[in-house]
Amino acid sequence: MKPLGAFSTSEFSLVDRWILSRLQHVIHSTRAALEEFRFNDAALGIYQFLWHEYCDWYIEMSKLPLGASDVRAVERTVAVLVHVLEQALRLLHPMMPFVTEEIWQHLPIERRSQSIMTGPFPRADEAWRSVEVEQCVGQLLAAVRGVRNLRADLGLPPVQAVTVRIPSAVSPELEQLLRSYLPLLARAGAVERLTEGEHPVGEPSVLVEGVGELFVPVRGIVDTTEVRQRLQRELDKVGKDLEQVEGKLAREDFLARAPRDIVEKEKEKALSLRQRATNLRRHLEALT
Repeated sequence: MKPLGAFSTSEFSLVDRWILSRLQHVIHSTRAALEEFRFNDAALGIYQFLWHEYCDWYIEMSKLPLGASDVRAVERTVAVLVHVLEQALRLLHPMMPFVTEEIWQHLPIERRSQSIMTGPFPRADEAWRSVEVEQCVGQLLAAVRGVRNLRADLGLPPVQAVTVRIPSAVSPELEQLLRSYLPLLARAGAVERLTEGEHPVGEPSVLVEGVGELFVPVRGIVDTTEVRQRLQRELDKVGKDLEQVEGKLAREDFLARAPRDIVEKEKEKALSLRQRATNLRRHLEALT
C-alpha cells in the first residue's frame, strides 16, 4: 500500500481533502481536551469523528473512486482511508489501549515502532486545514440529507431512483460533487441543473442552507392523492403537538419554575415542529 506522502496535494479530491481537514480538527481538539484532563470530551470528539464523518460519510463516498478503473485513484483513496484510521487509532489509544493496538497491528502500513503505544501522538498538520473545502463538502452532505428526508416524506422506496433538480447558482465545484455523489448517496437517477430563474411547478422540494432549493419530480412515480392524504394527517399531528408545546411555553409558572435546560429543549422542540409543519405545507402545495 502506498503512503499518503506518495501523492501530490493536487491529486487528492475535494472529499479526500475534506476528511483530512476534519482529521486535523479532531487531532487539535483531542490534544486540547487531554491536556486539560477532559477525557470525556476527548473520547466523545473522536467518536463523533470516526462514526459520523469517517464511517457515515467518507467510507461511503470512497466507494465511488474504489469502484472506478483508475488505479491511481484507488491507491490514493486507500491511502487516505488507512491514514485517517491509523491517526484516529493513535488518538483513541489512551482510552482504548488493547482494541486500538490489535487493530493497528493489522493495518497495511510501514511501522516505525513495534507498538502503537511507543509511537508519536498525532499533531495537527495545518496544511490540510481548509474552511473552503469543509464548507463545500458540508453543503453536499446537507443536500444528501435533504433529498433523503424528502424521499422519506414522499414515501419513496429505497430502490426508486429519482431526478434531482439543483439551483442554477451553485458553484462548479459543488455542482460536480452533487452530480457525482447524489446518485450514490441519495439514489438520484439524474441530476439536472435548473436554468436561471426557473422554478418548477408541481414538484416537491427541499430548502438546503448554502445550496438552495432542490426539486424532485414524482408525478407518475407515486400516487399523489395517497401521499397528500398521508402528509395532511402528519401535518394535523404536528399542529397538535406544536399547540401543546407553545401552550406550555406560554405559561408563566412553567418558565419560572422549570430548569433552564428543560425550557430550552421545549423551545428547540417548538422550532423543530414549526419547521416540520412548513416543509409539510410546501410538499402539499406542490402536489396540489
